[in-house]
This record gives sequence, structure tokens and C-alpha cells, in this order.
Amino acid sequence: GGDTKILRSDIPHQPMGIIAVANDTNSCELSPCALLNGGCHDLCLLTPNGRVNCSCRGDRILLEDNRCVTKNSSCNIYSEFECGNGECIDYQLTCDGIPHCKDKSDEKLLYCENRSCRRGFKPCYNRRCIPHGKLCDGENDCGDNSDELDCKVST
Repeated sequence: GGDTKILRSDIPHQPMGIIAVANDTNSCELSPCALLNGGCHDLCLLTPNGRVNCSCRGDRILLEDNRCVTKNSSCNIYSEFECGNGECIDYQLTCDGIPHCKDKSDEKLLYCENRSCRRGFKPCYNRRCIPHGKLCDGENDCGDNSDELDCKVST
């Protein structure tokens, strides 16, 4: 075409390919998906404006805590956690330092480090989640006693 720009004309051999390099391209290390998979349990994708968009592989569905479960799971999505092998455990047993799933998926760093507690649960300082009903009940349900802090004492 007519809009050509000669970059170099003194090449002794015909080039076999051209590589374009730019200093202003996005670095993969700066991607929010590079750190703990962006908080996603399965796939971490980016929106056109660079925000994390979690997704699931195959026939699984995405829950509000960015966890993927099978569509016909027998686990209660509000009170139970679906292990990677399909078994169900009580949600508040997750991220307590003790593997309750046979595949240890309830203690995976990618899940525990980045999760938000589900609706109806409160986060503890140690990243565990306990039901709201267990706050300020006089028992150390979190394991770090953070569920018993800032409680109003009635006299």
C-alpha cells in the first residue's frame, strides 16, 4: 500500500519474521491475578479495564465467595463447604489450620488467604469465619478470641 514506512533498507537477507517490542505494555507480574489468583478459586480473568473477574471451569457455578461448586452439589451453599473431591463439611471448619477434607482443599492457601466470609458469617482476625450467632456468646469460637472483643456487657 501507499502508507509504508521503511524501517531499514540495508538488510543483506530477507527477514524471516518481525518482532515488535514496546516498553508501555502491561506486565504480567502487575496483573491482580498474579497474587493469590486474584482471590478466585478457579479461573482468574481480567475485565477490559483490568479488574478481576472470577470464573469456573466446566459445568461448575461461581458462588458469592468466588468459590466454584458443581451444579448438582449435595452441599448446602450457605452452611457447608464443598471439598475438591465433592464431599461436604461445615463451612466454619474451613481455614482453621486443620484439614477436614480428605483432599485438604478446606485449608488451601489460595482460598484461605483471599476469601471473604459468606453472608451470615463474621470474619475472625485469624481469617476463620463464624456464624453471626456465635458473636459475643462467651465462647472463643474463632480460636483467637476475636469474636469476644468489643462486646457490650449488659448489667
